[in-house]
Amino acid sequence: MPNNRDIEEIEKGWRSVYSIWIAMLIALFFYLIAGLFLRDRVSLSVEESTFEILRYVLYSLSIITIVSISFLRKMILRSGITGIIHEPISDNTAVAKYSTAIIFSLALAETIAVYGLVLFLLGKNTTDLYVLIFLSAATMIYYRPFKEQLIDIVNEREVF
Repeated sequence: MPNNRDIEEIEKGWRSVYSIWIAMLIALFFYLIAGLFLRDRVSLSVEESTFEILRYVLYSLSIITIVSISFLRKMILRSGITGIIHEPISDNTAVAKYSTAIIFSLALAETIAVYGLVLFLLGKNTTDLYVLIFLSAATMIYYRPFKEQLIDIVNEREVF
């Protein structure tokens, strides 16, 4: 059972991770707005065959990213990595590991939206933008932070 200090660390870490998750979801909306705003203002030309290859590569990378997030989260939680930023979110190692795993997962999921923005700016196909931003959002929601997981990790129970 966590003591009072652990409970404070869990609450602090939870608020930080949850705020980051919300901010990253909101960022997807800004990618959408930026893409639509830049549609007629940015003119990039790529050969059709090159664009199709890039399109297949980025969609494939998106699928690989979605599949690999689960494995990478487990690897981070089992490793000694406790912070991806200079100062960890928490002094509690379990909270820091969980925060690192969540932030890393969310960052990977957000790259999918960036792929959509790149494809949209190159090909002006709104379907690419919408589909990849939707996949990014769905991935972020699926891999969202759960307070119960954090508590279980602090209690040294593996739930992943």
